[in-house]
Amino acid sequence: IGAGVHNWVSHYRGEWWTPDGGTTERDFAQQLTVEFGSTMGGIDFTLPRLGEITGTVLDNQGNAVANAEVVMDSYTCCGYWYATTAADGSFRLEDVDQGSYSLVVHGKGVESTWWTAGGGSPDPSFAETVQVEYDQVTGGVNFVVNRLARVSGRVINTQGAPIVSARPSLWNLDRNYWCYACQIDYSDENGAFAAYAPPGRYVISVEAWSYISEYWTSGGGTTLFQSADVVSLDYGSEFVADFQLARLGVIQGTVRDNHGLSIGGIWIEGAGPTSGWA
Repeated sequence: IGAGVHNWVSHYRGEWWTPDGGTTERDFAQQLTVEFGSTMGGIDFTLPRLGEITGTVLDNQGNAVANAEVVMDSYTCCGYWYATTAADGSFRLEDVDQGSYSLVVHGKGVESTWWTAGGGSPDPSFAETVQVEYDQVTGGVNFVVNRLARVSGRVINTQGAPIVSARPSLWNLDRNYWCYACQIDYSDENGAFAAYAPPGRYVISVEAWSYISEYWTSGGGTTLFQSADVVSLDYGSEFVADFQLARLGVIQGTVRDNHGLSIGGIWIEGAGPTSGWA
């Protein structure tokens, strides 16, 4: 019976057997012929231990960043490597194959940052690689990340009750598009929401199902983009924007044929003077 013999143990590099000591390529594996009742000895493996990467993630004030995810940008056949930072900001990437890797850290309220020897960069084109060797721990892979600006507030209706699952949005006036790099938390059961954004000038809005969307102003909100207040945000800054939304109106009726019988499944459309099609 011809078969490649493969030995895989956690924390060690898997190999296919060859008389010369093994290979990671199945196509180069040595086939063995085994007879019933026979014993074949000397099929030995010497496996290198996979590498590790250790380091810390701190913000630019030296505070630990917990629950951030450090990810390697190299994908393998069986997944990818990532680790979550502990309360002290430390992380450990285990079972890493030998090679050079770029690392990026993502976390709630912090700017995604690619590793460099100087602490990191939000621009992936400046990323530097970390060299990993078998049987070694590559330490001192440390990140310094920026805390994003935090916009928070409450969304209530005209009766003062909280609106759940309202979605905040931020329009970046410097780049003239919606802030796709922002991190958004929809409003909770108390109507509280949060959004995290990089530095810039923004228009803040919120929308909720069955309510009129509004842009934030210091005077209480507007439905007109051009009338919204401009909010300037910087790293680590805090801004509070509360909203009170009016509920949209309801039009009800029935659709019948010329014999007075109700017709189901009909799509109803309407065009308003300001809000367009509904």
